[in-house]
Amino acid sequence: MNNAALAIADRELSKFPTITLKKGESLYHGARSKEEILGLRPNAMFTSNLCYAVDYAFGRDLRKFNEDGTISWRNDLFRALFCCILEEDIEIIKITGVDWPALCMEIQKADDSMPAFDGWLQEKLTAYLARRYGKQIKGAILLSGTKNSLDEYIFSDANSIFSVQRRID
Repeated sequence: MNNAALAIADRELSKFPTITLKKGESLYHGARSKEEILGLRPNAMFTSNLCYAVDYAFGRDLRKFNEDGTISWRNDLFRALFCCILEEDIEIIKITGVDWPALCMEIQKADDSMPAFDGWLQEKLTAYLARRYGKQIKGAILLSGTKNSLDEYIFSDANSIFSVQRRID
């Protein structure tokens, strides 16, 4: 990350509080992939909302539009739901009200080596937070700041802090 991109990230992300997630907390990860899902990706996104995770894994992208305009059911994606338990207390950053698409686009404009939206969040955000807040930071909770917002968690290495209690394919 070059200095210009780092300054943009600092402007938007250096003011948030650290919180502790307690051992035993349950979080869920819904996964969709064109390749077989072998396990949790280290940078998997989680939520505390089971219904949201189920919808993400099994409800989204069920239909596809064909070239002739007809709709068919997709069976080209592997799908899984992971029900996970936190194995230890961890420190994360509570980030509220960030316009992620705008921030990621601004960072990418400042440093064209940075990945696009989802890529920056999943590849760079946790490393940036550990660099700025300290190595004890294991991830973040991302909240939109609206009353009906869903929570999304991202961790630097989900496999090292969670045990999978149940997997549903």
